[in-house]
Amino acid sequence: MTAIISALYSSPIYRLEKTWQAVIPQTRDLLQSLNKLMDPKKNFINYRNELKSLLSAPCVPFFGVYLSDLTFTDSGNPDYLVLEHGLKGVHDEKKYINFNKRSRLVDILQEIIYFKKTHYDFTKDRTVIECISNSLENIPHIEKQYQLSLIIEPKPRKKVVPNSNSNNKSQEKSRDDQTDEGKTSTKKDRFPKFQLHKTKKKAPKVSK
Repeated sequence: MTAIISALYSSPIYRLEKTWQAVIPQTRDLLQSLNKLMDPKKNFINYRNELKSLLSAPCVPFFGVYLSDLTFTDSGNPDYLVLEHGLKGVHDEKKYINFNKRSRLVDILQEIIYFKKTHYDFTKDRTVIECISNSLENIPHIEKQYQLSLIIEPKPRKKVVPNSNSNNKSQEKSRDDQTDEGKTSTKKDRFPKFQLHKTKKKAPKVSK
């Protein structure tokens, strides 16, 4: 169940908004409730309480919880306890086996064995087993999965928002151009150009 939840909440699948909208609300609610059940907060407290409520029902537990318990119990507690004894001024140290640590490890293993004793009462379907086994052999890499996800639902195109600074600059430039034209026309009005008219010189008369 944990593997299924992790797969459905993976990035290539979780991003498919249109696909999720096609899933009926009851199924989505069920997925959310299972996700809350497997919440890792407080060392999977919700999941542990659910396991305790199972008396003789068959169950395949999430072994990640037990592996974490075994790891922390083994590495977080010493194998031996050192006790100091003083007798007539003589300092002595003796090592004693930490039985509390061993007892805790045994309790964890017994809980795993308990779930192994109870079996499911159904007939195996070889066709389903082969179908699942074959599909697991050809699982694409996470990068390939994301590429396929983009083919199904491409990313929405980002709208290009015009830069306000560029608009302001263009507006200021147009205003400056208009101002320069106004100044030029004013100067032309104040100082009109005079056109010089050329006069033809008459040739001097030659006296005979």
